[in-house]
Amino acid sequence: MPTGSGKSYVAMCVVLEWLRMGGHATILAPSEEVITQLQLLALQLGLCPVIEKAELRASRFARLVIGSFHTMWRRYEDHKKPRSLVILDECHHFNFDAPTNLKIASIFDYAIGFSATPWSNGCMDFFENQVHVYPLSQAVVDGVCCGYALCPWREPTPGRYQVVYCSGLDEIQAMCGRIAPSDYAVYQQKHARETISRFRFGALGTIVVNRMLTEGFDQPQIKRVWIARETESQIFALQMAGRALRPYQGQRAEIYVASDTTYQTLQSAITQAG
Repeated sequence: MPTGSGKSYVAMCVVLEWLRMGGHATILAPSEEVITQLQLLALQLGLCPVIEKAELRASRFARLVIGSFHTMWRRYEDHKKPRSLVILDECHHFNFDAPTNLKIASIFDYAIGFSATPWSNGCMDFFENQVHVYPLSQAVVDGVCCGYALCPWREPTPGRYQVVYCSGLDEIQAMCGRIAPSDYAVYQQKHARETISRFRFGALGTIVVNRMLTEGFDQPQIKRVWIARETESQIFALQMAGRALRPYQGQRAEIYVASDTTYQTLQSAITQAG
């Protein structure tokens, strides 16, 4: 499913129906941001998820467990249950060696993966030919994703709910100096979570980031994204652009790309996404 099309919601609806049928469900995700988003979504739907990651261990009686790929890699034998389903969110990250993937899969009766880039190695290696694609162009027609335009580069201007992606900390800080009001969030930064919260609730107009806010962050009001960093990764390029693709009040997304390399990479990713 395309980025911004509500993969996590669809996954949670599948889990909800599975639990109603008396089964056990496990949802695996690649990062803390995605795990937190899944936990909040489960609570909104009236579910009671139990988290398994790092030092947190889920009870063997739990009906719904949400955890990380890496935690499951170490503990998958603890999760063998009857009538079991595993959901792999952002399954392009599920790229352990084949024997480990098979061991993890063998614990569950059924496995379903969700990804905006199902052509990636992690998806193809695990699901082989059982890949179903919901094209981005169809998602736009259906109103599941908003319309978008890849625009010629121009310097970011002040506004609300804007995201700028830069390469390094020096570039990030320099960009913040040119846009007001704005702030930045990077991994390992003490106040990163606080800055993201301010942005989410509209107290901060523009947020400047490096790799944060590429997955596990859904804010439909975002309709302008500037990509000032260079990448040859189709997954990364599409995830950055995808922050603006959730539909919101009929608005159209504007995506500005500085680098020719990144622009071509994003174009290729959009073509792959249909």
